Amino acid sequence: MWASIVIRLCALSASLSLLVACASPETTETLARAYPETTTMGLLQLEGSMTIAVPSDAAPLGFVGRGGEPRGMTVELGRYVARTLDVTPEFISMPADEVVTAVDNAEADIAFTIAPLSEEAVRVAEHSFTSPYLIAHQRLLVHAGDSADEVEDLAGHSVCSFLDPSTGIDLSSINDDVEIVNAASIRECVSSLRTRETQVATASDARLAGMMRALNRHAAGPRWTITGDQLTTEGYAAAVISGSPAWLNFVNSALARAEDEGVWGAAYERFVEPYLGPQDPPEISTEGAAALYPNLDEQV
Repeated sequence: MWASIVIRLCALSASLSLLVACASPETTETLARAYPETTTMGLLQLEGSMTIAVPSDAAPLGFVGRGGEPRGMTVELGRYVARTLDVTPEFISMPADEVVTAVDNAEADIAFTIAPLSEEAVRVAEHSFTSPYLIAHQRLLVHAGDSADEVEDLAGHSVCSFLDPSTGIDLSSINDDVEIVNAASIRECVSSLRTRETQVATASDARLAGMMRALNRHAAGPRWTITGDQLTTEGYAAAVISGSPAWLNFVNSALARAEDEGVWGAAYERFVEPYLGPQDPPEISTEGAAALYPNLDEQV
């Protein structure tokens, strides 16, 4: 008798396992549904809208269009998250280094940041991060007429450096014949490159793309190009308020669905690929991206 029961249970278990294996994680319960009003998703559906903070000065990821409207890859991803919840997206644009404060101050429900994930960043109490929506690398921006392609070729060059201190590499540690000019903004680098005060820029390639876009827009002769080895790897993620794991899981699932449905690919191809070339969606978790930059102060 017990043998018969065990055999039946094993057969049932095998059947269930097969069904689970054949089903994708989201097919049994669609993201696009009505949520209880006790959840963040339900409250947003009740309001009929959600507020999305995006950078205003980080083209092509987030910028202000000619008509004053927000544009960029982050805008397209934000629209998709709102559409998945069946609510209207309301965007607020602000400088990239202030975007995350919109979530901290309850001004936005989600914020697409351009700050690299690190162990220190993900431990901030006020907000939580999704998995990365983009992977970037520190590289070089050089004039097409310059023969320099790598850091080793930059002897005698002045380099405008716009780096996050927790993730960036000082090029003078690789080539001590390089003069480093630190900049507080992308605009500073663009200005110094235009006047030839500096001849090269270094930053994450996602930020170099913004410089390249600004410089090439009015270039009369040889244009600017992103080149060189990938000196670092860093992930950019969206932020949501801490203490709402269900909301974080929803946004993560929506962004994953955006990849599956080609929304991520279309947004990347439209806004980013002209500067950085083809790229697949990130395959790294929040924790994995943060672990690339551990908190060295806590290491023994």
